[in-house]
Amino acid sequence: MLIAETEVKEQDGHEFQSTDIRWDSKTTIRYPLLCTLAGILAGLFGVGGGIVKGPLMLEMGVSPRVAAATAATMILFTSGSACVSFQVFGLLEPTYGQPYFVLGFGCTVLGQWVVNEWMQGAKRQSPPVLSIGVVMALSTFLVLLQAAGDFESKDFAELIVPSDLCSDSA
Repeated sequence: MLIAETEVKEQDGHEFQSTDIRWDSKTTIRYPLLCTLAGILAGLFGVGGGIVKGPLMLEMGVSPRVAAATAATMILFTSGSACVSFQVFGLLEPTYGQPYFVLGFGCTVLGQWVVNEWMQGAKRQSPPVLSIGVVMALSTFLVLLQAAGDFESKDFAELIVPSDLCSDSA
């Protein structure tokens, strides 16, 4: 279906942009497999699919603005469904949930404004890509810092015992 649609566009003289994906026998297998693998890895590591698929879309040649917006939408649905699940199962503490919602919304508005100003000042499309990279690098550093602290303060036997995310033993 995608290949046929691309062929019709080519026959009609459609001018593809450099950021358009041209579907052929190779890309119709490669990209869905990569996206499936990215989704599995995102699920295994407990991160939103947008964090993994954002860079993947950039590798596919998707426009940085489109990749950033699509990744943000994926993260919105991931975090939204997690919030709904927590609420349904009675695990969402309103005294925590409401302030963090306001904080998250405010930081999103501020971050969007900063990136838009950065893009206008730089007259480039790269700021969304750089912001995704900075967030991923910072997150990686913080996880490594937490892991190093755990390795230093706990025995190996304590490290491999499963525990709740919010337990006192953490």
